[in-house]
Formats: sequence, structure tokens, C-alpha cells
Amino acid sequence: MKLQDLRDNYKSKTAEERYDYYRTLPLDDKDLFGDTLLDIALNFADVEALKILLERNVAVNEVNRNGNRPLHNLILSSEYKNLDDVLTCIELLLDNGASVLRKNDMGETPILSAIRGNYVEILELFIKRNLKLDLKDSYGNGPLHIAAYSCNSNNEEKKKKIFKLLLDAGIENDIKNDDGYTSIDILANQRVNPILFSILKGEYDFDNPNSTSNLTSAMSLHSAILSSNYDVIKVHLKVGTDINEISEENNNSYGLSPLGVACHILDFESVELLLKNGADPNLKNNDGQSAMDIAVENNNEDLINWLLTKI
Repeated sequence: MKLQDLRDNYKSKTAEERYDYYRTLPLDDKDLFGDTLLDIALNFADVEALKILLERNVAVNEVNRNGNRPLHNLILSSEYKNLDDVLTCIELLLDNGASVLRKNDMGETPILSAIRGNYVEILELFIKRNLKLDLKDSYGNGPLHIAAYSCNSNNEEKKKKIFKLLLDAGIENDIKNDDGYTSIDILANQRVNPILFSILKGEYDFDNPNSTSNLTSAMSLHSAILSSNYDVIKVHLKVGTDINEISEENNNSYGLSPLGVACHILDFESVELLLKNGADPNLKNNDGQSAMDIAVENNNEDLINWLLTKI
């Protein structure tokens, strides 16, 4: 099978040998894996091969064996490809009628696929071409929802750029998905750098990256305690955030003071920081409980004895 030979020996063949296959084999031929000439060309991000296929009027919006359209196929397999070749192939597909509005079998547009893969340069290309960005997937997730998922230290810098690109392009951060979550809600369920929160909320001061407001705007004192983010806690204490404020946030801190939150989750380090900075151990929450009451409720003898020395 000639098509299978092309796939199996792609790198060992000369360019002209490869391009002869692209000029002569039927466009609808499939190899043993069910891939067509177009699939193979995109899997290798072969610019010249793609040009040949486009001259032959290859269909640029059909779904392949994996449920992906050509743009999806190219984007999802782009991680280890030459970036310039990938971007050129995307431009060629777009110039020849490939649609960013059409979804794959997962209900995802090519733009959402690029965001999910953290492909910053591909997203920049789509934005520069003024393409429609705000379509949702099958679960009601828009671009910022997708970007907010799976944040970690390995992709943090890319996430920062993607958040900023999307916000600058007019994507709103308060839209809810089908489960009722905004992108900020999704990010809040992960242990991430608080700077990501500040950027996603649209509050980060890029002109003053060392500003303390970048941290305090990213995460409230109550949320910082819930996340055991001591750097943010210390910044709040330094700038004079109300250390006895009762939380009205829609999370596990609701109705509690910062000290109440720390006692509730048995975070001794936060308890000590708060007491050293003037937190009132006798302050009662909305349910009439003090920090000591919460410690007793949790039946934590160490915390109870420690609080007794502070009251």
C-alpha cells in the first residue's frame, strides 16, 4: 500500500519522493490506521505537502477517524513539530476555507483545542486574524473556562499569557458554564500561583509587577487561609487588611472570621500569624461561635490548649 509506505518511511524519503505521493495518490485513500494524505501531511506539519493537496482541492473541514477536523488535527499534534511550520499550515488551511467555527466530535472548536494545549502562538494567530473566539464546547465552557483548567507550575507562564490574550480580546471572565461555574470558580478549585487569579480577574498591574495589590486582589485573606497560601496571608497582614472581618464569600469561609477559618481547617501556622497580628480570639461568627468554640467542635485538644494561652 503506497500510502502506508509514505507514512512508515516519511523521514527516510526525499522531499521529491514524498511530494510525488501527494501529487498522485487519491485524496480519499487511507492507510492501515485510517489516515488520509491530508492527515499524514498535517501530522508532519509538512507545508509543501499541504500546498500540493490544497492545489488538488482537498476538503479542509471533513472529520477524520479520530473525530477531528484538519485544524484540530494539526493543533493537537503540534507539540513536537516545528512551530513556524505549524503556524504556516494553519494559515494555509484558513486561507483555503478551514473554519474555526466547526467543532470536533468532542464539541471543541480549533481555538478551544489551542487553548487547552496551551499553544500561545497559535492563539495569537487566531486573535490577529480577528476570528470568533467565544464559542463554547459541549459543556458550556468558553475560552477562559478551558484556560482555567489544569493549571500547574509547569504551564503557569503560558497560562498567564493566555489569560491576558483572551481578556484583552474581550472574553469575559464571569460567564458561567453548564455547571454554573465561571473561569474564576474553576481556578479557585486548584492550588495555583495567586498571580493567576489577579490576571484572570483583570486586576493585575502589569506595569507594576511587584505591587502588593497584585497579591491582595488575587485572593482574599479568608481564601488565602483556606489555600494555606502564607505568602498572600502575610501580604494581607502587612497592608492592614481587616483581620477580624466576617467572610461573605461563597466558599468554606462563609460566615467565619480569618481566625475562625484557620481553626476550622486546623492550620496552626495561620492561627499563629493571625493572633500575632491582633486577631480577636473571642470574636463570634454569624453562628455565635468564637475560635475556641470551633476548636472544641473539632475536638482538637492541641489547638484548644494553645488558644487558651492566647485568650
